[in-house]
Order: sequence, then C-alpha cells, then structure tokens
Amino acid sequence: MQVSQLYVALFGRASEGAGNKFWQGAEDMQSAAQGMVETDAAEEFYGDKYDDDAAFVEMLYLNTMNKAPDAEGLDHWVASLEGGASRGEVAAEFIAAIEDNKEIDPVGYATFNNRVAVSDYTADKVPGEDLKVSELDEFVGYVSEVTDDESTVAAAKEKVDADVPDPGVPGETITLTAGKDIILAADAELPDGLTEDDVVRSTDNNDTIKGILDNQPSKNTLDTSDEIDGGAGNNTLQVEMGKNFSGFSGSGFMKNVETVELTNNVSFARNLSFSSKGTEGVTTYVLNPGQGSIALNDVQSAEDLTVKVNDQKSGDLNIVFASGKVSGLEDSMDLAVKNVGSAAQHFCNKADIAQQNVTVKAVGIEHTTVNLEGNNYLNLAQAASKTLTFTGEGSASITAVAPALSAFDASSVNGKITADLTDVTQNRLQDIKFSKGNLSQVEVNATSLNIAANIEGSTAGLSVLKINHGAGNHTLAPVMKDVEAAVFVGTAASANINFVGAGVTGLAAVTIAGTGNRTFADMVNNDTMTIKAANNAQGNVVYDGFGVLNVQTVAPTIALPCCSSSKLGEIAPTNSNLTVNSINASLVNVDIVAHSRFGGEVQINSLESDMVTLNVASAKATADITAVAVLGTPAFVSGEELTAFTGTLSASHANSVLIDAAGDIGQFNFTDDNVFEGFGTAADAAEMNFAKAQQLSGKVANANIKLIAPDLETIDLSGVRGYALITEDSSLASLESVSAVGITGVLSIAAEMESLASATFVGSGAVDLTGATIEGTDSGFLNGAIATDGTDADSFISDMSLGDATAAGSEALNVDYDASALTGRFAVSVAEYNGTGSTASVTGSRISTNFIEVEARDTITVRGGSSSDYIGITLNEGGTATLTGGAGRDIFEVAGTSGENSYVLIEDFVAGRDVLLGATDDGWQGVTAGSTAGDVDATAMSSIADDMNGFDRFSNITATDIKVVAFAADGSSTANTVGVLYNNDVWVIADGTNNEMLIQLQGLTNYELIA
Repeated sequence: MQVSQLYVALFGRASEGAGNKFWQGAEDMQSAAQGMVETDAAEEFYGDKYDDDAAFVEMLYLNTMNKAPDAEGLDHWVASLEGGASRGEVAAEFIAAIEDNKEIDPVGYATFNNRVAVSDYTADKVPGEDLKVSELDEFVGYVSEVTDDESTVAAAKEKVDADVPDPGVPGETITLTAGKDIILAADAELPDGLTEDDVVRSTDNNDTIKGILDNQPSKNTLDTSDEIDGGAGNNTLQVEMGKNFSGFSGSGFMKNVETVELTNNVSFARNLSFSSKGTEGVTTYVLNPGQGSIALNDVQSAEDLTVKVNDQKSGDLNIVFASGKVSGLEDSMDLAVKNVGSAAQHFCNKADIAQQNVTVKAVGIEHTTVNLEGNNYLNLAQAASKTLTFTGEGSASITAVAPALSAFDASSVNGKITADLTDVTQNRLQDIKFSKGNLSQVEVNATSLNIAANIEGSTAGLSVLKINHGAGNHTLAPVMKDVEAAVFVGTAASANINFVGAGVTGLAAVTIAGTGNRTFADMVNNDTMTIKAANNAQGNVVYDGFGVLNVQTVAPTIALPCCSSSKLGEIAPTNSNLTVNSINASLVNVDIVAHSRFGGEVQINSLESDMVTLNVASAKATADITAVAVLGTPAFVSGEELTAFTGTLSASHANSVLIDAAGDIGQFNFTDDNVFEGFGTAADAAEMNFAKAQQLSGKVANANIKLIAPDLETIDLSGVRGYALITEDSSLASLESVSAVGITGVLSIAAEMESLASATFVGSGAVDLTGATIEGTDSGFLNGAIATDGTDADSFISDMSLGDATAAGSEALNVDYDASALTGRFAVSVAEYNGTGSTASVTGSRISTNFIEVEARDTITVRGGSSSDYIGITLNEGGTATLTGGAGRDIFEVAGTSGENSYVLIEDFVAGRDVLLGATDDGWQGVTAGSTAGDVDATAMSSIADDMNGFDRFSNITATDIKVVAFAADGSSTANTVGVLYNNDVWVIADGTNNEMLIQLQGLTNYELIA
C-alpha cells in the first residue's frame, strides 16, 4: 500500500518515517485514508472545510495534481460523497483515477508521482519518532513546489537533506577507569615516556566516552587529572554523577569533545555541579538532573552553545560562565528544555501542590533561544536581558523575564505559551510574537510596553494579550495583528488607558476587568468587536469603532471540579457594573450570558446605529446560594433566576430594539420560597432609553423596565413567560400599537399611553396595561364602582394573578384591543376622546372574567366572554354602542355625556344580569340593579311613549305600542327592574326627559308584564 500517496492527497505534505510505517498497518487503502481524515490533525488542517464536500474535493485536486477541478470531475466526486461514500473511500478512488487517466492528463499524473517520490524520500530520511511532524510546515514545503518537472524533485530532496542533520558514523565507546586516563586522538603523536598500552586512542568517527563521578575512589572514573582528546568526529562525554566535579586541573584537560551529557543518579533530591574548567570546544551540554539539579560552572564559551535539560521538576538551572567569557553586549545561548518544571496539582484529600518553576540563571547572556518539548514551567528573569526566542513543538508557562527585555518571539512554537512579562520596565518591550498554540497568552504591564510596540499573534490558534494598566494614565498605539483577544485590568477608578487602534487588525474581543477608564480610539479596522465584562468589572469603556459591537458578560468557572460536586447552578453568578459607551457602532448587541448579572450601563450614541438587541440567557439556582459577591449580588434560593440585566441601556439614534430575555430584566420581590410577590420599587427597574426608536420587539420572562421611548410606535412581543412590567414612570407618548403573542405569564404596561390605538394579546397568560386610568379617576362615572365579584375595581385588579390580565387605555382617536386569545382574566380602561369620530373596540377574554371600561367615545363595541364580566361605557352625544356579554352573570354600566340620542345595544341580555344607567348632568337615573328606587313609572305609559319618541331611532310610538315589564336583573327571584317591551325587545330609557340614553336589551325573555 502506498501510504505516501495518501499523505500527499489528503494533507499535501510529505510523510515522516514513523507515520508512514504506522499507516502501513491499515487493512487497505480506504481504511488508512479514512483513519487519516478522522484524526485531530486532519480536522485542524482542513479547518472550516472539514465538512464541506466540494472544498474537500478541490483540495484533493490541488494536493495531488496542483490544479483546480473541472466542473464534471467536481460534480462526480461530490455526488459520490453525497451518495454516502466516505472521505477515505473517495480519496482512495481518486488516487486510482489518477493512474487510470494518466494518458488523458500526463502532467497531473507526473506531478502526483513526483510528489509521492519526495514523500517516500522524506520518510526514509526522517524517522519522526521524536517529532510531531504533522504540525511542521517543512513537511508541506517539501512537496508544495514539486511539479511534473524532475528538477523540482531534486530541489525538494536537497531541501530535505538540508533540514535533516547528518547523524555521522558511530565510533567507539570508551570507558574511563579509576585513576588517570589518557585518551589520544587517532592521529596524535604518542607523548614521550608513554607506550600505546598507556593510552586509549579515539577514532575519527563519533566516539562516546563514559565516566562516573562517585564518592568512593574505586568507583570514580572521571578524574580531574584525566587527559581527554576526542580527536575528529562529533564526540560525547557521558557522565553518571554521584558527586560534584570541580573541573580538570594540573595536567588534566578535555578537548575535541563537543557534547557533554550529565546524569544525576542520586536516588534522592540532590543538587550537583559540573565545572567545565580545563575543557575546550564543548558546544552542547545535556543535563538529566533526576530528582535534583545539575549546575554548570566555568563554562568556557557561549558561542554556539546549547544546553539541553530533561525532566528537571524544580529548583534552579545555573549556567555560570568562566570569567571574561561573556563580557560582550550581544552574547547568546540556546536552551533546550523537555518537561522542565511541573504543573500545579490539586487534591481532594490533602494539600495542593503549587506549580513548580525552574529558575534559569545565565548571567551575562543577552539573547536566549529556548527550544520547547513537552510541558515546561520556567522563570527566565536571569536567562537573558534583551531578547527571548522560542522554538519547538512543546508548551511553556513563563512566570518571569528580565526587566530589560525588549523582544519576545514565540512565533516558531507550535505549542501553547503563557508568558508573564510584567517585570519589564520603562516601556522597553518593543516586539511580542505569540506561539501557534491555542489560547497562548502574554501578560504585560502598560508601563512595560513601548507606546508603538509591534505585537503579532498567530493565525493557528487564539492569541490573548493581557494588559495591566494599574492606577496610572497610559496611552498605547501598537502595531498589532492576529491577536484575537485582549484583557485590560485596572486597579483604580481614576486610572485611564487610551488604546489607539489605528494600527490594530484582527482584534475581535476585549475583556474588561477591575476598574478604571478605558478608551478604545480609532478602531477603524474592526468590523466586529466584543467587549466582555469580567466578574466585578467596574468603571468606563469608550469604544470608537464601526460595524457591530457586542457587549457581553462572562460566566463563573468552577476552579476545582474534581474536588467538588458543585455545578454552576450551585455557585453565585458573576456580577459587573461596567459602563460602555459606543460612539460609532451601527449595530449593538448586549448579551447577558447564563449565570451572570449586569448592573452597569450601555450607551449607544452612534448616528448610524440602526438596531439594538438585548439578549438575556437563563440559568436557575439548583441549590440555595448564600455567598454574596463583591458588588452586592444577593443570595439566591433554589429555583431562582441567576441571570439578569439590571442596569441601563440607552440608544440615542437606534430605530428598532430587539429583546430576547429568558432570564430577568430588572429586579423583583420574591419570598424565601421563590414565589413572586411584586416588581419592587422604581429603583429596581432596569432603565432603557431609546430617543428615536419606533419599534420594540422580542420576548421576555421576568422583566421590570423603565422604558423612555417617546417616539416608540409599536411594541411587538412574541412571548412573555413570567412577570413583565413597563413601569408607570416610563415615557410612551407615541405608542400606537401593542401586540403580545404567546403569553404564558403576565405582561404589564403601567405607563400612560395617550396614543395607543390597538392592542392584541394571545396566549394562556395575562396582559396588564393598567396605567394611571385603571382606578377610574378620569372616567367620569366609575369612581371605584362595582366589579364582577361585588368588590371595587381596585380589588379586582389587585387580586389578579398569573393567568389574569388588565389594561389601561389611551387617548387615541381609534382604539382596538383584542384579548380574545387570553385564557386569564382581562381588565381594560380606555380613556375618553371628546372629538368627533372617536371609536373603541374591545374584545375580552373568551374564557375568563373581563373588566372592561370605555370612557366617552362616539362608537363603542365591546365583547365579553363565557365568565361573569363587567362592561362599563360612556357615550358621547349621539353615540352608539354594541355590547355582548357572553355567557355568565354580567354587569353592564352605561352612561352618557350631556346631550341626546345615545344608543346602546346589549345583544345577549338575559335574566340574571345587572344594568346600571346614568347620565352626567342628572346623576344616576333610570333603572338600578336590585332596587325599585328611581324606576320608570309603570303607570305613565303615555309619558314613556313620549320619551321614546324623543330619540331619533323612534317616531309615532303610542302607549298602545309598548308594555311595561319587570325582570330580576340581579338574579334574584323578585322581578323589580322595570323596562319597556317594544317589538319583542326590552328597552330601558335613561333620563328620557332629555332624550339622553336608550338601551336595547336584546335577548331578554324572562320578564313579567306589568302594564
């Protein structure tokens, strides 16, 4: 099986030996290919193309034949994938098709074969056991330039040869003995007085010399008097250390030995030292410190020096140069570390172990290159004074650096590096380059950075820059790219940092922590920005950027999930009081994530701002939470909402507002059992100021909002889950229409709405639009009159609970309320309109009780439901009203202003209902429920006829045309309410002498004839 073909086709790169050998073990070509595409490396390589069939096929063409697909070929292979073939099957078939079509496309065939040949060559040259070669750019580069031209194959092989060091020819292993040893180079002259039996000859190849340092003389084989000459080749001294070595002295020396490998074999933690005094030409030290450490003393040169350290878990790494050897200003050293230091360890049944950092000390070195393998934890404050450069596949936590550091370059590292550069002083730090590892982070003080520092993140992973701006005032104008996230931390409310973004590209998110004032000026290269408010974030943020701005909270984290069964629902939410001011963003989204609360302010002052959205997630406490956060987050009981927006949202020019809130907006009164008791005081409301917005839409759960929106014309809600209030001190002067669909809770708008013309409510919950008119103080006739249960109107409203609804009307010319889809109680009070042509149409709940009041209008239509309703109206002069009570024991209260010819039709009046009649000039008149007081005189038939003829609706009625009837309007067995029977309908006249009110009781049949 040709595995190299798969490496080229799937990844566009050469294979290394270990990987090639591994996939040779697959069952067949298809299995190997499918296994490859299912690896993490494949997902990282393909990125967002991983699940894109067309992109996958296009990559096969490019990797193998260095060309784009033709339309027919693309359609064929995409259809195969869509038909159920796996990517592995398609890749194997694709490779076979290249062979089958070599006569049709000889160039593509030759290109593919040449690339495969380079891959095979690379696998032979590079074993790969110690390399994460799938992440090395070089392995892509080896084949990317290969075409059908054979010369490109030769060039690629030369590149492989240049990158892979020649291992050389192994020489002899020379073991030192107790006492003095003399090792001569192969071609060296024999010293006077010595025979060949007195010396050991090294070879011209790569020899290994082995010695032991031991406190027992009989076991000690490396002596200070040894004379060692490795001669030609690349030679190594390997030493097993049980004690310190003070260097060669007297006639002793060591030369032509390029590598010294030291192993601390003491069985306990012991710090040893090795002096290089008397050595010459050592370029590499390999340190295996075991349970302790190994210090290098009297190092003779820093030129081409590499120190490799393996598995040192704690302590110091001392590299001390001989006097005068690093006296220059540009001395450099390479340091290679593998699993040096150790991570923090957390335990549930004993004390935690803190992170162990190995402190590297190399006094006199200005430039250090650190190669990383594995996971490393380093303090480099004394490793270099000017520059730090990192390479390799590993990761590192750098806890300290030198104060004079000017450049930090981790761009060649494939792993993750977190680095604390806060020790740098006096704005010295000029260059920062992040590693390729995801979530690599560099932390600096604002005082550390040069004002125009060059900062470069990585496109391979998320790069995070943390800037501590403390308590002072700072300005930073970096040239920064590909740093996706930044964190700004302040410690004083008076602190100011001005971050100029004219030279910044790629920054997508900024987290604000602590306090202070942060200004992000000239963010001209950002189409989208997210500002995150960390826990306890305070102070101010000014964002001067265009496009989309997201203001977002952060959720808490559980520090030690292994030691606790606690979940997010069992810990206090985060809480932030940040003020964010957006100057130029055209679209602003405020996102309150689950388990967080925001009590700050978001100000949107952009002239171009078109829409504002507020999203509030939801998360309930799963246990009682007694912890209190710094900014006053209260304790929570189990089941209580943990997510809330309690601050202020202002948009001076936005046209529309969208709210999607599953969590709370504002604050509420709950009992200890999490039972809703009320909306609290006005101070508990979240405030929203929208000076120009004309539309508000969305859905809410529990919401307590002061809404200042004088130009708002429509409110369109698709859902209300809990208790939602727009407070009475809101400003909704222009509101014309309210629509609420999907109501399962209670929506309440208490503000005056002078222009409200229509309202539609649908759902099993309730709508409360009570406002100032609900008490009837402006009605002219209600004045706290009866409700359906015999109590006053206030009691009716205050007794309403989830599933009930109330509404207060407006002073609009035409009003239309529709609550027919509500299953809870409904109450409405529509304000008077004294102009001509005014109308009011109100449809109450079809199922539950309705309390409907309409003040003075010309035309009124009211429809109740199947329960006992109260319907009260006032008609303007000459007005008409059509009232339908529906089933149930209903109360109708009708009144008219001064004037004539007001007419009311009650379509379904039956016995057992009450009618209250009145007119404003003469007080209550006509018939009264349950009493004969004020009844029309049953004997004055001619007077009644005259009264009826006074209305435009009648003419020429005589006493013989009518009969006086009595009926039990209050449901009692006594027929004591009097009316007139005319044309099979009962009529009631209110203040007939002035021809003011005529009421037709259509459908009443249960009456008694009196005259």
